[in-house]
Amino acid sequence: MEAVVLRPQSGRRILMFSLLGVGDIVHDQALFALLRRRNPDAVVDVVAPVAAVPLFRRMPEVGRLWPRPARGDAALSQRARLVRAIRGQYAQSIVVGKSAKAALVPFLAGIPQRTGFANAELPLLFNDVRAPAASCRKGPKSSSSSQRCPLPWI
Repeated sequence: MEAVVLRPQSGRRILMFSLLGVGDIVHDQALFALLRRRNPDAVVDVVAPVAAVPLFRRMPEVGRLWPRPARGDAALSQRARLVRAIRGQYAQSIVVGKSAKAALVPFLAGIPQRTGFANAELPLLFNDVRAPAASCRKGPKSSSSSQRCPLPWI
């Protein structure tokens, strides 16, 4: 599995697991910008749908795009390839959503700092657990950008 190199960069590498929706990706751009402001030497790479490459090309904070594993029968082998491809490359991962599948990849890849929400499906896969905002602790699960919780690390 190979990443799409959007712009070559060097420094402390952070891997973000973005949600699937275009609105979610645009929303995450504020997080990418903040990460780069707080860590000017950081390189932010993203796991997201390949169809989002044109959108990420417009985000100067993003260095590489790793293809997000598909759903269905091929998903397990694609996740295994992604784990092998990212092993040893990143200092931190940030899983924006609540998916156990997304949280499993950085755990198996041995990324030292794995950041995620306390209300994720498998919070034990994170070693840097952030509590969701009070408004996110109640109500139905949703990953749509209009109902998404504010990111606790912003």
